[in-house]
Amino acid sequence: MGKTEGTRVESLEKALSEYARQQTAQPYPAKDAGIPHIIDLLSRKGALYVLYALSEGPCRFNDLCRRFDLNPATLSERFSDFQAEGITIRKVSSDKPPLSYYCLTERGQKLARIFEQLVASAPLSSDLK
Repeated sequence: MGKTEGTRVESLEKALSEYARQQTAQPYPAKDAGIPHIIDLLSRKGALYVLYALSEGPCRFNDLCRRFDLNPATLSERFSDFQAEGITIRKVSSDKPPLSYYCLTERGQKLARIFEQLVASAPLSSDLK
């Protein structure tokens, strides 16, 4: 991910996080809460980075930890959140030893396309001056 993309992702992540804090009194709204729930889900630490990386193709857990400097516990929470929402799935290869990796479901791919559109249209902080 280039510097420009990273800046846009960080700006969007901060904006979504702030909006989620303003819109919901509960830290984790019910699944059927619609837009506020999705905003809350995507504003959690590392969520947009994971969505971005998986939009490029399947990834291994440790590769994501290293790529985005994420704590393994945080990444594990994001995958639990995303799997509960049907956004990601964990696959295990038939290799010896077996390798596991994560990929987006069809629902996750739709969400990633929306995210990519947001990133493409989001102004950089340097554009706002």
